[in-house]
Amino acid sequence: MGRHWVKAKVGLTRYDITGAYKAYQPGDWFEVRNQEMLELLAKRQVVTTAQVIKAEFKAKDAGVLLVGDAAAPYDMDVFNVEVIKADAIKMPWSITAILSNGARTTATSIVLGMMRVDSEDDYPAWEMAAQLISFSQLARDVGTPADKDRTLELIGSLLVPVYNPSVVWVRRTKATERVLKLWNEELALGADPQHAFLRAVYCQSVKLCTLPDKWIGEWVRA
Repeated sequence: MGRHWVKAKVGLTRYDITGAYKAYQPGDWFEVRNQEMLELLAKRQVVTTAQVIKAEFKAKDAGVLLVGDAAAPYDMDVFNVEVIKADAIKMPWSITAILSNGARTTATSIVLGMMRVDSEDDYPAWEMAAQLISFSQLARDVGTPADKDRTLELIGSLLVPVYNPSVVWVRRTKATERVLKLWNEELALGADPQHAFLRAVYCQSVKLCTLPDKWIGEWVRA
C-alpha cells in the first residue's frame, strides 16, 4: 500500500502509521496511506506535497549544484530548476541545493529544502538546511581519531549530532559564504565529510535548519 506525505490545513487528530493517536496543528507534515489521503483531501483537511510546491515554489534564482559523483534526480526538470556540475562546493544561485558524493534524494525533496531556506519579508528565514543522520549518532561516533581531535579542538565537544552533508540547502548570505569557504578548506585537507561540515557550521554564526532523520524530504534508500 502506498504512502504519501501531506500537510495539515487545519488542526486534527488521527492514528498515525504506527497506530499511535496523535494531534496535528496546521502546517504539520505527516505520512498517510492511499485511502486516508483521499479521505483527508475530500474533507479539505490536508494538502499534498505536489499542491504545496505548485502553490509556493517560485524557482527564482535557484538551482542544483552537483559535486563529485552526485547525480540529479531524473525528474528535476519538472520544477524548472537549473542543474550544473562543479569540482568544488559553491553557490551559483541565491538558493542552492548542494549534492555531493553519495547523494540520494528526490526532486520533490530538493525543492522542499529550497523552500525551507527561501527568504520571506514577514519572517527571518533559515540560511541553511541539512538533515541529521539519526537522532542518536554523535560526532564521537564517526570519523578518524584525527578528525575527532580537530573537531573537539574547534567546537569544544564531540557530543553534537551528525548531519548528512551529501545534500545541503544554502541561501547566499555573508554567513553562508564563510561557511562554504571553511567547508571547502576542510575537505581540501582530506577531512571526513561529516566532520568537515560540522566544523564549518559550528565555527560560524549561521541560521541552520536542522531537519530530522525522517522528514518530508527523507532520503531515498535502496
